[in-house]
Amino acid sequence: MNLPAGHTENINKEDFVFRGSLIISLVLSLWFVTSAQMSIIGDESGGKFAGSLTKPVPLQLSAVTSPGYLVGETDYDWPVNGGGRRYICQSRSGGYHFYWNYRSEGNLNKRRAFYRYFRRPDTWSEAKMIDTTCGRMGALSQLRDGRAVATAHVTLDTLVGYNFSFLYIDSAEGAGNFQVIQLPLLGFPDSSGNIIIDSGAQPIWPNVAVDRRDNIYVTACQQAALTGWWTVSKDLGRTWSAWSDTLAGSHLNPFAWSAGGREVLVSRDSRVAILAGSDNLQLLYYETRDEGRTWKKDTVFEFLPGDSITPPNDSVLPYIWYSGVYDNDNVLHVAYAAVDTTPGGGSGAPYGSGWRSQIRYWNSSNRKSSVVTSGWWGINPGPGSNHTTVAEAQIAIDRSNGFLYCTWTQADANDDVSAGGMNNLELYTALSVDNGETWIYRQNMTNSHSPTAPAGSCENDEWHSISETVSNDVLDIFYMNDKEAGSSVNDFTAITVNPMNYLRYVISPVEAKPVKNVSKNTLRVTMLPNPFRNRIEIRLADKDLAASNGRNKAHLSIFATNGRLLREASFKEKYLWNGTDAFGRRLPAGIYLLQVNYNNMKHSSRIVLTK
Repeated sequence: MNLPAGHTENINKEDFVFRGSLIISLVLSLWFVTSAQMSIIGDESGGKFAGSLTKPVPLQLSAVTSPGYLVGETDYDWPVNGGGRRYICQSRSGGYHFYWNYRSEGNLNKRRAFYRYFRRPDTWSEAKMIDTTCGRMGALSQLRDGRAVATAHVTLDTLVGYNFSFLYIDSAEGAGNFQVIQLPLLGFPDSSGNIIIDSGAQPIWPNVAVDRRDNIYVTACQQAALTGWWTVSKDLGRTWSAWSDTLAGSHLNPFAWSAGGREVLVSRDSRVAILAGSDNLQLLYYETRDEGRTWKKDTVFEFLPGDSITPPNDSVLPYIWYSGVYDNDNVLHVAYAAVDTTPGGGSGAPYGSGWRSQIRYWNSSNRKSSVVTSGWWGINPGPGSNHTTVAEAQIAIDRSNGFLYCTWTQADANDDVSAGGMNNLELYTALSVDNGETWIYRQNMTNSHSPTAPAGSCENDEWHSISETVSNDVLDIFYMNDKEAGSSVNDFTAITVNPMNYLRYVISPVEAKPVKNVSKNTLRVTMLPNPFRNRIEIRLADKDLAASNGRNKAHLSIFATNGRLLREASFKEKYLWNGTDAFGRRLPAGIYLLQVNYNNMKHSSRIVLTK
């Protein structure tokens, strides 16, 4: 059953029991929302799954224009103050963990950490409160056996007398029965050598990452002192190393270690990296390969005052949004936001509103940087919430081929302004097949607009997180559909109940109309190797067809992703292409679109040319 864009169903906003019937699994097998820039895959709901640790709970399509499935809700639209922390995580068995900050009634004392689990194709757990007293958002990771690991903190406004940071470990994959582990308190010696614990100066906003040996790393910050701290447990949280405020000989001072915990942890195998800014002039990363005993430090980006926009100098500052992922060779790939140093971001607006910005990419192997996308325009009055024209940089990887995927929020329309005076945001993505040197297929994933909408009716898509692994060009995205643009904390907008949506989005060359398959008859073609560097063999897969293909040869066309025809040829059984156009010029690395026609049969697919 195909559902049109904007399909709605009723949502029960009084609790986390998401209504529906088991028959929905039979009719919602696939939901496509298509536009000139968008192609979305939907998932089934309801029904049983053999061996699942969770009972099936039917999941609704979100009753909003912004696409996806409703996982939860919250009236708290300030979950974290920057960074690229993960709140969705694909387990090694194929399940998905979701983690978000729930609040009701606009009461800061009622912030709670919630968790939900999904196992494809159709089994969802109930949403569960992890901790009855604690709820300021931390981050999400997992152990080798697929159990979710999360962090959160509680502050003095909950009347417990101390700031505490907590670690949570699930009892089994997807069970939702978390062990609550209080992280050690930070103490300082007085003049007599006695350890004094300051109740209001404990490390909070904890982040978490787990390496291949199940060592659990936690970072946190003292909000008032603007100091960062880290610790590690090598026995599943039973004991911890002493909090340290130093990495690779550097004191963990602002900018990233201030309010909101802007540092980001990345892990793979025995490596753990911490991405963090420094005084808004540098984006740094620290890396350990020996379980935290030693760390190295390197610079992702550095701004030198007085620089111009002429390369190699620059006119941008690294900002609070960045994300990282390791590839199979343990190369660290980073996506980050950079803001214009021009006062007001070139828009004439005051600082904090309408900044011009870019999303950039860097890796630790060749140390090259590239621009993923540019928000080099002024947006008025601005999206608010510390968001620039493009922000919330996130990065993911397909480990089967090394393709990189970057996502971000974007305020791309001056006319899409809410009644409260803030620009609505949408979620975008782009793909790189050449190790980040070039980025293609920039697409608007949510494509939602609500100009002049009042509080409660806005389509403002933000605070998103993506699973770090991608398969078959499908991104798994968890995001907030904020019903009032801006932020109730920072911009003093109305408090609204905001859906937390799960979106499965597939990047596809929908703009390349020449390769659209209009025939009911499918022609089978093989392409080896693909991706290729020097030569690819395109062959008719049906041997009988190839043997009889004498008079009527197969016709081959190769297009750029914008639909421009690059090369045509006719062949009997096979065709060898060396990556050049009709004039013999070598084409740049990237994705190209193949169409093969024989009689009334057609074949369309993608070819990847690498360096």
